[in-house]
Amino acid sequence: MNTMQNYVGRDSHANTNQNSGQNTQEELPQVSVEGRNLERTTLLSLRKWAVDTLAYAEKGKFLAAFEKRGVRRSLTAYIELLDSHVYRTRIGEGIFTISIEEANESIADHLQYQAEINKEMSWFELAPYPLPDHIQAKPNDWRDRKSFRAFHDKMSPMIQKGDTLSCVIVDQADYKKGSVVVVSFRQHKDRTRKYSFGRVKKVDANSITLGFDHPDCKYDYITIPLQMVLFVLKVESAQAPSKPVK
Repeated sequence: MNTMQNYVGRDSHANTNQNSGQNTQEELPQVSVEGRNLERTTLLSLRKWAVDTLAYAEKGKFLAAFEKRGVRRSLTAYIELLDSHVYRTRIGEGIFTISIEEANESIADHLQYQAEINKEMSWFELAPYPLPDHIQAKPNDWRDRKSFRAFHDKMSPMIQKGDTLSCVIVDQADYKKGSVVVVSFRQHKDRTRKYSFGRVKKVDANSITLGFDHPDCKYDYITIPLQMVLFVLKVESAQAPSKPVK
């Protein structure tokens, strides 16, 4: 595998409006979260959507889990992202726009993805991380489960050159070296959303470096800015699938 690194910069054509209350002419798509269509045509409405999403989550049964996993911090960071710049990177090819729409879709898709996984796998707490203790202790058992095969198909790291990295799902308190996290990205060919495993290799004041040891992943590692760490959810601290499940 070829070692590579992402580069993040500003695109003069991207929306870098720092005034969250100022209207933009660009029509942003709607995203449905639990049946709620939230129109976001300005940065201000994007901020409102983030606040509403957090409030909605806190009213449900996931309050303790959301608080534990730092989703409050994530949405706060997301609002700060809207107030500052649109960060962008393209795997293998330097700069590429990660738009506000991409960030929104990533959040909404992930909430939907969590619900799907919860429905399929009752022994998952909120999302597929962390695994129950008895499952973690016997990795071969849960890897061979039929339900995990379906889960792994969705999560298998197939990051290719040109794919758009949307955000990293990682715990603010736990993204230390060795932690396993989830990366959300969009495939270059058909624009489909994918999730993959990554292991934290290095964290500094401004960036996080993730390594990939899956045989289908073409890159050893990628380095991204911490501003792209939007969600705060940890997989496991010690183990991730290293081979596709047959």
